[in-house]
Amino acid sequence: MGSVKLVYAGSSTEMTLPQALSADGARYTQGDVEFWIKGKEATLTRAGKSTTCRTGD
Repeated sequence: MGSVKLVYAGSSTEMTLPQALSADGARYTQGDVEFWIKGKEATLTRAGKSTTCRTGD
């Protein structure tokens, strides 16, 4: 399994999340942080708050 490195904009904070099992898409998680890529969408969840973005068609 792989990992993903997150770097938060405007901050020097970075975090490496290990890949987790997922029936669909690529999911990375550690503690209360989850990054999930599925199709054309990516969702970042931190402390229960989610932000989703989508690539252009």
